[in-house]
Amino acid sequence: MALANAPVVVQGSRVDLGLGLVESSWLIVPGTSDYVTGGYAITATMLGYSLLQQAWVSEANATATGYEAFCVFALAQLAGSSMGETGYSQFLFKVDVVTTGSQVGSGGNLAGCKWAVTVRGF
Repeated sequence: MALANAPVVVQGSRVDLGLGLVESSWLIVPGTSDYVTGGYAITATMLGYSLLQQAWVSEANATATGYEAFCVFALAQLAGSSMGETGYSQFLFKVDVVTTGSQVGSGGNLAGCKWAVTVRGF
């Protein structure tokens, strides 16, 4: 299982921050019972980036209020060069249940929940 619906860019959200760095917002809309243990893997390629630098949840709809969603970058994904660290190839979009503090279980049903995630990268 994976994220059933590919992330969709929020129209008009793309901002050029200079030197190739771009920021845009994306909608994360889970399907029915498609949550995977560890979170949804969101790759730079899925979002039209070469590398990602930052990602954070910027909005949620009312259905998502019972959940705490967040973006996690794995240190092992950090790409480097002789000039330093350049970015990540993916991040995990994780969701916890607010009342328990536990992660949503594999196959968890988040249908109806929508989150906007703002991403910076190249």
